[in-house]
Amino acid sequence: MRTLHVQWLGAFAEIGRRTWMVLALRILSWPFNVAVRMGARIITACIKLTLAVLGMVVFGGFIFGVGYVIFYPMFSH
Repeated sequence: MRTLHVQWLGAFAEIGRRTWMVLALRILSWPFNVAVRMGARIITACIKLTLAVLGMVVFGGFIFGVGYVIFYPMFSH
């Protein structure tokens, strides 16, 4: 039967082993986390660019339509 002292050492060794395992997993997963974050930023940037272009097209068409309705009768003679 083990003494209490040896059991405590075993418990600390187990905690240390698990800590190193968790640390190793975090280090190994770090590049994947960075890739996911960069991918999310790239996707977000593409969505923002698409919305900006769509907004320019819609707003530009609206301005052109209003200008056409206002100024076409003046210059149609």
